[in-house]
Amino acid sequence: MAIGKIKHILLTHYETYRTTNYVSTVMHENVMKMLGCRTPLMGSHIYKCDTCDHEVNIPNTCKSRFCSVCGYKAT
Repeated sequence: MAIGKIKHILLTHYETYRTTNYVSTVMHENVMKMLGCRTPLMGSHIYKCDTCDHEVNIPNTCKSRFCSVCGYKAT
């Protein structure tokens, strides 16, 4: 699964930015939630068909307004 451009930029540059600039606790928490969105860090739900035993693993989202996926859904 491809990651979005904003998530890629944060994964690449956030730690460097954080060490040279002030980042509030709330901002840091939201960045960490967004980076963990739809990954095993956030967990998942497994849906299983009673008839054929087919399973689908759906990753949890972060539900953060800061996230480019979850924030878009909230608006």
